[in-house]
Amino acid sequence: MLGIRVLGSGAFPGMKGDVDLVTMLGECKTRGTVNSSGEKTISILKSMLEKIKKEAGHDKLPILPFQYKGDETVYVAMEFDILLWLVHQIEELKKGE
Repeated sequence: MLGIRVLGSGAFPGMKGDVDLVTMLGECKTRGTVNSSGEKTISILKSMLEKIKKEAGHDKLPILPFQYKGDETVYVAMEFDILLWLVHQIEELKKGE
């Protein structure tokens, strides 16, 4: 199982995140904004990152998956320290093989 969608997220107070990924909590965003040059854009507000960090607490890693409307690729925004920690964990696991 990759993740569990949090039903009612955003509609009811106290519902945390959009996707519960066991060790991560994701707040998913899809945007279809196009700038004056015709390029797809997305704005990631600091408040979005702060909200998911608060909801994740100390039990989960806060991430913000996002994609551009009409595009199948999903990207993720997170604190750089979280990325470094994840890479370190992978390297430690490789040593144990």
